[in-house]
Amino acid sequence: QTNSKGWVWPYPGDRTIYSPYGMRLHPVYHYYRMHTGVDLGGSYGNPIVAAAAGTVILVNNPREGSNKGGSGYGNYIIIDHGGGVSTLYAHLKNTHVKVGSTVKAGDRIASCGSTGTSTGPHLHFEVRINGRHTNPVPYIR
Repeated sequence: QTNSKGWVWPYPGDRTIYSPYGMRLHPVYHYYRMHTGVDLGGSYGNPIVAAAAGTVILVNNPREGSNKGGSGYGNYIIIDHGGGVSTLYAHLKNTHVKVGSTVKAGDRIASCGSTGTSTGPHLHFEVRINGRHTNPVPYIR
């Protein structure tokens, strides 16, 4: 179900934010650094959906089908929503879209994993405005 802005929560069935946007003690590197998104969900294989309508502009899946492994964002997807707004979905197990795919809010695009620099299964979700991260919560609440 979309909100008044036409967006949906990208991790269906669990609306908890497990790690908020902002400065935090990094769980792997053990020093304070900016957390450029929010961490949602937490079960391997659970569906990840597009937060808003758009076009897939990047699919990076070197660890496709893996629960873990790799570095950084691991398997991830970026969707362009127009007007300089894009979203990033990271630490994915599987990706279900290709570059150029058109998606609607709520379309399944991936499954939850723990690829990249991650301590367990979850979705790292970002909203970027002209390429710069911003707090994603006002978009998806």
